[in-house]
Amino acid sequence: MPFTHKNPNRTVIVRGGKPTNCSKLPASISINDEGTCVQVPLLSGDRVFWTVSEDEVLLSDSASRLASITNADLDLERIVMDLLPSLPDSLRGDKSPWRNIHSIPAATILHLDKSNRPRYTRAEPSPAKHVPSNEILASLRSRFLTIADEWRNEAPLSADVSGGVDSAAITYVFASEGVRMPLYHETPDDPMNQDSRWAERISEDVRMPLIKIGRVVDGNRSFEPAAEYPNREIPEEPVYWSDIEGYLSRISEMEADASRIHVTGFGGDELFASMPSSSWSCLREHPLRLRDIRRQYSADYRVPPYQAILDLTDGTDLHEELRSSFLDAEQGHDHRSSPCGWHDAIRIPEFLTAKARNILYGAVESQLKHADIRPLNPDRSRHQALYSLSMQARMLNQVNRTFASNDITFRSPYLDHGIADYALCAPISARTEGNLHKAVLYRALKGIIPETIFRRPVKGDHSYSLYLAWQRSKDALLDSIAGGVLDEEGLIDMPAIRRRASMPMPDITFLFEMQRVAAVERWLRHASR
Repeated sequence: MPFTHKNPNRTVIVRGGKPTNCSKLPASISINDEGTCVQVPLLSGDRVFWTVSEDEVLLSDSASRLASITNADLDLERIVMDLLPSLPDSLRGDKSPWRNIHSIPAATILHLDKSNRPRYTRAEPSPAKHVPSNEILASLRSRFLTIADEWRNEAPLSADVSGGVDSAAITYVFASEGVRMPLYHETPDDPMNQDSRWAERISEDVRMPLIKIGRVVDGNRSFEPAAEYPNREIPEEPVYWSDIEGYLSRISEMEADASRIHVTGFGGDELFASMPSSSWSCLREHPLRLRDIRRQYSADYRVPPYQAILDLTDGTDLHEELRSSFLDAEQGHDHRSSPCGWHDAIRIPEFLTAKARNILYGAVESQLKHADIRPLNPDRSRHQALYSLSMQARMLNQVNRTFASNDITFRSPYLDHGIADYALCAPISARTEGNLHKAVLYRALKGIIPETIFRRPVKGDHSYSLYLAWQRSKDALLDSIAGGVLDEEGLIDMPAIRRRASMPMPDITFLFEMQRVAAVERWLRHASR
């Protein structure tokens, strides 16, 4: 069917500045008198890779295919970068896991002249639109309902219902359009987590069947570097959604004899919840409310008033903030990360070897020196939202490639361009008006979704499940990575890892780092086969 990913590897050859075959890439390709321009839509989740081979430029949505054509080796710079959960994508540049195979960065245009000489230019962020509030809400409501109507006519549907706002909104919107579909739910491991109770209420309210498919920890593959990939589909890059891999696998196996669409809530937080820099953005929207915003910021983040003023009035640009953060990390200094900065502070894992650190320092310093690092939007909160949305879209794209053979497509209405555009037009300060969680979404869908959904004080988190997965897999993980590819390459210090792992309750930052180690090690073992 047209909505599934049946042709995962497509390659275009560019000669004389023009594509010479008809393979369709997931990108916008334009041709003019100066050559060829290639741009990937930010929220498509697609990747386009390119390399130069024998005076030709090869473009493909498969880095491994280009690596096979050109006999490329692994790029250790990118491999080491992937071991840092806190390293922003803008510091990875256009590196792929393969040497001399490039990936067109987000919000960047690749230009190829008639001699196939490549250069990048940044796609300018769209200026903020001044759209009346009632028009934003009406447009969001209309687009949500249109999506529900279009998707139900395209294929049979199913959906997540986690117990949170995003999946609940999807369920109620689709129910209002007459959709009846199975709702899938993972039971939380934490006995204090109330998500299952909310999921049951939502299921009863919309009269759709709730199918519980195990506990959250059961589907967590975060610390299993020796595991096969689902359907033996080797991804183009390491995957960082292994915490939900088992859950998605089970969903893909349900009703496997029919093509269908499964609806997820990816991207809902980015569009409608408060972002880390919301206070900074609110001050720009309401400069006369400095005293109130400062008081609330001080209370929320427990910082003294003078520090709150410094944070809220800070004008450091993205490039300088990343340069300063990386320099502090490189020198081993504790970098105070402003809660309303562009990004979290960069942290270098203690277990990286001297060899890995030297590779990392050289690669990042070169990027800081030569790359045009600019935000996706001049407003910090919108930049953070767009950055995270692009990561969510990329993850969803990987998921769809992995499970394409199951005749299932995973989608999220929150990654729809229309919904994203209008949601990002809303003032950041409007996201929490009236003490409502995701107030813009509530007002857009008022009358469709009960207000109680938006007044739930706390949504359950799954850090408890991550610790359970760590305790379950820790010993096997340590045995597996000892003597593995990363260890053999001299990139990780196993004694340092074992020291941290011996703690009864290691901090969660270490668990995130070990998720990366497991994901990269897993990918390397498959890529080198």
